[in-house]
Amino acid sequence: NEIQDKKLEYITFVWANDFFNSDTIDKTTTGGTPQDTDVRWQKLFNVGVEMLVTAVSQLSAIAKVKTFYTPSNHDELTGYHALKYLEAWFRHDDNVEIDTSAMIRKYILYGKTLIGYTHGDKEKGQNGSKEKASKLASVMPLEAKDLWSKANYYEMHTAHLHSEHAIHEINGVIVRRISSPTAT
Repeated sequence: NEIQDKKLEYITFVWANDFFNSDTIDKTTTGGTPQDTDVRWQKLFNVGVEMLVTAVSQLSAIAKVKTFYTPSNHDELTGYHALKYLEAWFRHDDNVEIDTSAMIRKYILYGKTLIGYTHGDKEKGQNGSKEKASKLASVMPLEAKDLWSKANYYEMHTAHLHSEHAIHEINGVIVRRISSPTAT
């Protein structure tokens, strides 16, 4: 309701960071770590995609929606399947843009700000460390050359540790850890 009357160019809907929490029939993460889940995998998927369709529908009534997939360590397969579900559901909706590319990091230029998105578990280095933040900051100008040259401000958003925290600013790139929808 707060943004209903605002004139928005578009809404970036970021949801893929461990959204489903588990990824297998045995209620484990993609890598096999057991998760405390009280629903069957079918129900988890069905409720999850229904929530996503509802969210995208509500947001697209306000402005164009851009969404994408960043592979997560909890639900790499299920998250991608959910993205393809959204792509099929909204295939005739010009107000919804879905990036289904397999790149582990996505980049969006908004005005003069380049924002990179990644889950943050694939990059080497200790979680939350300056070393890992440095790797994320250094990969941005290489992977998003065209967008980098059009920007004056740079941020990389990660979510692997499930809590919000500004990690570091390295060579002008702010690396932030954004909260995941899954509890800490």
